[in-house]
Amino acid sequence: MATTVVKQGSVPGERPIGWALMGLAALALAAVTVAAVSVLSQGPASSPTEARPATRVYTADERAAIRLVADGVLPESILDAEPFRTKQLVAQGLIPAETLIPKAVGPAPLYCPEERALMAAVAAGVVPAEALEGEPYRTKRLVAQGLIPRDSVDPCW
Repeated sequence: MATTVVKQGSVPGERPIGWALMGLAALALAAVTVAAVSVLSQGPASSPTEARPATRVYTADERAAIRLVADGVLPESILDAEPFRTKQLVAQGLIPAETLIPKAVGPAPLYCPEERALMAAVAAGVVPAEALEGEPYRTKRLVAQGLIPRDSVDPCW
């Protein structure tokens, strides 16, 4: 009578699957290592034209306010207001730095000094309100309301 000794948990005539599982684990570890090395060796994703400007975003006074908030002297809610909010978005790279550049030339004033003087006289009650019913006041009111383009009126020089 022949007796066969069988290890507990295995079936006679069947291969153990441990070697296949170990092989898959080693292959997965190698794939993760290769992916990590390739990502780390690529460098920054932005091109040189998209690089952030070297100038600081915050002025000296704003940096002092940030330090005072960090020290607990000022409330933290100050940093949620402008200009800190916009500058934080620029510093994080979420909006372009050009947002902070002030516009050098704004639009020309809609009303000339003479027209503003007449409107002030009407508001003071010196001149009757009917003086503002004609041109150019009617057209400029439509421009101010956004109903017609600004180019449709003569600019004040």
